This record gives sequence, structure tokens and C-alpha cells, in this order.
Amino acid sequence: MTQQTTTQMLLAILEDTLVGEFRAYEALVRLTKDERRLLPDGDVTALLALIGQKERLLDEIDHLEHKRQMTLAEWARLEGRVAPPANLLSMLPELDALVARRLGHLRDGILALIEQQRDLARGNKLLVNQALQQIQAVRDFLINLCDTPRGYQPSGLAGPAYTRVTVAVEQMA
Repeated sequence: MTQQTTTQMLLAILEDTLVGEFRAYEALVRLTKDERRLLPDGDVTALLALIGQKERLLDEIDHLEHKRQMTLAEWARLEGRVAPPANLLSMLPELDALVARRLGHLRDGILALIEQQRDLARGNKLLVNQALQQIQAVRDFLINLCDTPRGYQPSGLAGPAYTRVTVAVEQMA
């Protein structure tokens, strides 16, 4: 196999990997939007299932990122470089214009999806924190509501506050 053929094959693998990353990030954004719809309902079962899907998807993204890094390293080795490119953007000027444009568009799409994912995740985190604050407020209210008032004794006997008032009234008399 010639070096040019191997390079073309590596670039095809790189493009396929980037397409896989793009699709995985699209799916992650979709799941995060689903999570946003489920959060107000408090459907824990549905949320746990969704979290499982997101974890599997994140594992797939990690695998694809590793594959991309390995492909870039192999491309660099084949091109006689000491080290692989720092990122995909730095290698684009050295490629055929058509290939560079396709890879560049995929890269830009992936970065846009990552930013969208981050924004959605921040919003979901705010929703979760708001729900937790509401739960804490209800909890505190219920605890205060159920506290035994001063002076009340379960047996019906007067407590210390009632005794003080009774003593004070008797002393006035």
C-alpha cells in the first residue's frame, strides 16, 4: 500500500470518526433536552433511565475521541512528524481543500453542539438546584410546623412557659 493510499484511508477514518462524534453529540443534546422536560415532573424512574443513556453515550464519545487522537497520531507518523498535531484545526491547511473543508465543517458542528450541550446542562443544573431549594423550604416548614410548642406537654400537663405565666399571675394577685 502506498503512502498516499494510507493517508487517504486515515483521512477517511478520521472523517468517519468525526461524523460519529457529531452524531453522538447530537444525541447527547437531544437527551439533555429530554432531561429538561422531565425535571419539573420529578419522574425519577424516567430520569434514571435517561442518565443511563447519557452515560453510555459519553462512553461512546470518549471512545470516538480516543480513536480520533490515535488516527491523528498515525497520520503524523506517516507524514514524518515528530508529534501529532495539537488539534484538528492545525492540520487542515496541509490537506486537500475539499477534505479540509469537510473536516473543518464537522469540527465546527461538533464545537457548536458541545457549546449547546454546555448551555443546556447549566440550565438543567439551575432547575435541579431550584427544586432542591424548594424541597428544603418545604422540609423546614414541616419541621417547624411539627415542633412541640413551648409549654405544651404531650400528657396535657403544663410546661415551663405555662408555669411561669401562672406564677407571675399569682404573684400579681
